[in-house]
Amino acid sequence: MTNISRKELPKNVWGQIFESFTKSVLAQTGISGKKFLVELFTPVERVMFAKRLAVIAFSVEEMSTYRIATLLHMSATTVLSIQKKLDRGGFGHIRAYFEKKKNREQFWNDVGTILRLGMPPYAGRGRNRWLKQLDKRISKKKGN
Repeated sequence: MTNISRKELPKNVWGQIFESFTKSVLAQTGISGKKFLVELFTPVERVMFAKRLAVIAFSVEEMSTYRIATLLHMSATTVLSIQKKLDRGGFGHIRAYFEKKKNREQFWNDVGTILRLGMPPYAGRGRNRWLKQLDKRISKKKGN
């Protein structure tokens, strides 16, 4: 759980800090960008951001709340809160990113690789059924 000081910063100071932060992050690319984020965020923060991003991506693909929560080991309430914000127009730039065909395909390829790493090819019936269904949906969209 994140802890934020109760002492609020003046808005102009907060704005300057945020502007500096975004410029620093956006200036980084490739390996240096990855190292920058690894050094800046704790492991817990990196997991939190990655899960939030995955919830948005899965929601754009219209995956069920239950499936997302189960897959990411999150509570359904947390997933629903992110989905509600998405439904109300939040995360507009992130949604647009995942709606672009090239970005969406790259993300799903990466997710598939991550989920399959270290897993035996047979570890329970229907283990990767949802991933195969997702691949079919993406293949259909490629045909359009």
